[in-house]
Amino acid sequence: MTQTDEVRDFFDALAPRYGERYRESNPWHAYFFTERLDAALSDLPLEGASVIDIGAGTGELYDALTARIRHFEYHGCDISAAMMQHSRIPEPFRHVGAITSLQFEPERFDIAFMLGVTTYLGDDELAASLRQIAHWLRPGGWLVVTFTNRRSWDWKIRRVLRGAVRLLKPGSRVLVSLKVYPRDRDAASRLLSAFFDPVREVWLNHTIFPFYMLRPAAAARRAKERHPAMQHRPGRERFSSDILLVVRKKTQQP
Repeated sequence: MTQTDEVRDFFDALAPRYGERYRESNPWHAYFFTERLDAALSDLPLEGASVIDIGAGTGELYDALTARIRHFEYHGCDISAAMMQHSRIPEPFRHVGAITSLQFEPERFDIAFMLGVTTYLGDDELAASLRQIAHWLRPGGWLVVTFTNRRSWDWKIRRVLRGAVRLLKPGSRVLVSLKVYPRDRDAASRLLSAFFDPVREVWLNHTIFPFYMLRPAAAARRAKERHPAMQHRPGRERFSSDILLVVRKKTQQP
């Protein structure tokens, strides 16, 4: 079974309860996903844009867009058909499959979102995916992409304590159940630089395992308080579990 098959099967199984992650009954997950969506949608020309959402899942980005703007074109893509079936994305705009298997015409979109996807892609597959996205974007088009931060204490502790994670939440921890590819900012930037120019970066989720599992409300509150200062603090790489990068398609493509 390939990595793609394993990721698809994992999220197919998780799909019926995936939306519970965003509810206030799970304050840490609710904060994490809200923070990521707010950062992803900030300072972009969204009104009237043509958008492709890669890793659309159960449609949280689609819901956020419909709540914020009146006119846009949206296409959601995911390898898990079950996840998309639990979304409010209209059926004609759901596309199931890996990025490199999908067919869109060149320079079709203004903005591409790739949130929570790169964690499951090795360097070769990610490079091929970025090339495909650049092919789909119009000149000067935007890509918003997140990475699991390899330098964070959160990642380092979870990697060491994988057995403890299984005991605390058996079968439900994505970064334990699947092979993952964390990257630091420099590694992420190098992969993007072949096709995109940097615009801005946002450091996300300033908390450390297992605090957010044991005290989710307190962890969410503390992370929210830290967020503004952590964008400039020298230690942000250690305290931020994820990185969001906003880039624009290069004028000259390789």
